[in-house]
Amino acid sequence: MARASAVEAHSIEGSTPRSPVATLASASEPVSRRWWASFVMARSADFSDHVAQVAAAGDGVPAIALLTGVQFVLLLDSSIVTIALPTLAHAFSLTRISVQWAMTAYVLPVGGFMIVGGRLGDLLGARRVLRAGLCVVALASLAAGLAPSWPALLGARAVQGLGGAAVAPAALSLLASRFEGPRLHRVLAINGGMLAAGYSVGLLLGGVLSATAGWRACLLVTVPIVASMALLVPRVICECGHPRHARGPSLLPSVLITLACLAISLVVTRAAAHPDDLAGTSFLGVLTVLLAVGFASADRRVRAPLVSTVLTRSRNMLGGTSTTLCSSVPMGGVLVLVAIFLQEVSGLHPVPAASVMAVAGLASLIGILHTPRMCGRWGERRTLFGAAVVQTIGLLDLTVAVGIGSVPLIALGVAIAVLGHVAVLVVSGALVVGGAAAADRGVASALLTAAEQLGSGVGVAVLVAVSTAAAPGEAGGAAVQIHSGTQAAMLVASAMAFGAAMMSRRVVGGQATRPPEG
Repeated sequence: MARASAVEAHSIEGSTPRSPVATLASASEPVSRRWWASFVMARSADFSDHVAQVAAAGDGVPAIALLTGVQFVLLLDSSIVTIALPTLAHAFSLTRISVQWAMTAYVLPVGGFMIVGGRLGDLLGARRVLRAGLCVVALASLAAGLAPSWPALLGARAVQGLGGAAVAPAALSLLASRFEGPRLHRVLAINGGMLAAGYSVGLLLGGVLSATAGWRACLLVTVPIVASMALLVPRVICECGHPRHARGPSLLPSVLITLACLAISLVVTRAAAHPDDLAGTSFLGVLTVLLAVGFASADRRVRAPLVSTVLTRSRNMLGGTSTTLCSSVPMGGVLVLVAIFLQEVSGLHPVPAASVMAVAGLASLIGILHTPRMCGRWGERRTLFGAAVVQTIGLLDLTVAVGIGSVPLIALGVAIAVLGHVAVLVVSGALVVGGAAAADRGVASALLTAAEQLGSGVGVAVLVAVSTAAAPGEAGGAAVQIHSGTQAAMLVASAMAFGAAMMSRRVVGGQATRPPEG
């Protein structure tokens, strides 16, 4: 889904970024089509107004275009592979439980090293880190597109994730350091729109390329774009501010938390693929616990902890981060399973399948736009609970839609679930970043994004494993296995989202309070 920054969304109340909308001819009546057209035209006009106001101010327009373009490409690079998963599976003769690693191998390094990337920007300069990260992303994308084997592809995707972990916080830091006041809000509105658009365009472009040029084109298409951006960085962007840390960030906690999440993913995938191998699964389970304990111990000992100094200061900060993590786990796997289901069971070609899933971009737009208003009316705690309930309803709709094989209901379920999830991210941003001290807001923002990415990465592995374990025997055929397994996974995802709703009521307190700046 379009992972729009919760910090940006909380800052742009009243702003209206735009996302492309795909038309579902088979699922839309004439009145419905006119309604969607009117809605998109209104959002487009408002977004154009934001762009016009920023352009009228003069200075910084090339920098804004480049930095928001970076965010667009990162989301595109992430989502473009989703629709290509069935094509990848056929090319390398992979099962569902194996092909999901094309997503997991990218997402886990992004989440695990996001905070390190932000601190490197503080230490070395955000512009320098941005350029280096773009070079890493370009080279890794090239290696992935030319990968001769499945292990080589996974390795390149992991390096892509490391580059993304450096690029994302550096780009946002450079945006935030250049502008202030109403102009900053307009710039962040544009950036939020580019994030949502990047996800939707990635799905549509992935559908077109995988259907016409193959999976390699999906990974190679962004190489010249990212390389050009890396060349433009020193010409367009000036460094703002000075390094704030005397010492560099410790890598050990990031390495341990990434390995712990990887071990969790291995546990569930091995348990599903080899249910009789209790010894191997148990070994991985013990390894997961040891890595988690090692992370907690190492994080307390380092000079600049990843989580200890942030989460222990506020109940709302802990609750917002925990709810984000629990809400992100089901969404990562759901979108992957829906992409596979639409192509392997519903029989849609990649382009129509991508069009169905592109409604997630519009849902993200609505969530970014309206959730801050709901927070002002109902308060963060009630809005967070309501958002998680909406996500649960969307996932229950998907459970029913998959059971009866209705493509229009699947599109509706995706839209509702994504709307609720994005609203969770927005409210969590208000709680976590709004409750952090001035010196900790950058770390708090990165921590929230890391929780989302890590939860999504683990969720892909968990729900694909559930769908594999719940599928009937080989006698049912591949389509029947995917059908039954996907429905079971959607039901489990619904239970996870409901658990996130219950957690928000128990852990989160009242309104978020911002501590003194000093």
